[in-house]
Amino acid sequence: MRLFALALALPMLTACDLIPWEGSSKPSTGIDIDTAPPGETGETAQIWVGEPLETAGVKGDTRDLTASGALTLSGTSPDYTVTVGETAAFDLHVVELADLSALQGDEVTVTTISWGIEDWQSLLVNDASGPVFAVDAGWSLDAVNAWLGTPALAWSEELGATEDESWEISHRGLQITHDDGELVLMPGESQSVSIGGVGWLVTVIQAQDRTIKDGAAMPDCPVLDDPLSYQLQRQELFTSVPTNGRTHGLGPYQAGCM
Repeated sequence: MRLFALALALPMLTACDLIPWEGSSKPSTGIDIDTAPPGETGETAQIWVGEPLETAGVKGDTRDLTASGALTLSGTSPDYTVTVGETAAFDLHVVELADLSALQGDEVTVTTISWGIEDWQSLLVNDASGPVFAVDAGWSLDAVNAWLGTPALAWSEELGATEDESWEISHRGLQITHDDGELVLMPGESQSVSIGGVGWLVTVIQAQDRTIKDGAAMPDCPVLDDPLSYQLQRQELFTSVPTNGRTHGLGPYQAGCM
């Protein structure tokens, strides 16, 4: 039965303040049917599908670029200016869990991926060991799976739905096939997983698709109807990685009674 949400609980948050899931074990589907998240109160049958995080990726005029060379960073997380050799320079916004200073001076290959005339572009980074960092700005799922060398990432099934004057919105998550099975991460969640023997910290930024209602006026143009956005960072770069976390204070979508 399709569930129609009544309201969103909290505004957009960043992913810099993670706490472990408390109480009963969190199901691998990422859905908590019977209780509200820690620190929240609410009716039973709330389905927590998370809040989208701030858009991440390469911003500016760099489009469909491939460049190799020494990587130089200026700025600090979440906002960097990245220079690669003598051929590429661009601004990069990341989820705050990513401190890219470990890549300073490394020989890398970077690829940016654009979509239409959207301002934000996806980013793939390889070092001498292979894939090391990626931000999918919303439309690069096939490219990221090819970069990983395995179809590990996919849209999840619908977790909840909302609507406004113009749109019917299907809220989803990122389904990950990893070395120990499958899990679904929702917007705002971060999880350490092993894919092909390599440890990754995966953070989901947005996961929703939209259908315009019959007769509705197009509210904006152009519009990305179905962003699935997330960040991947190879775990060995980071000194402290949560094994299972969520953004502090993230609220549920109120989905009524089942």
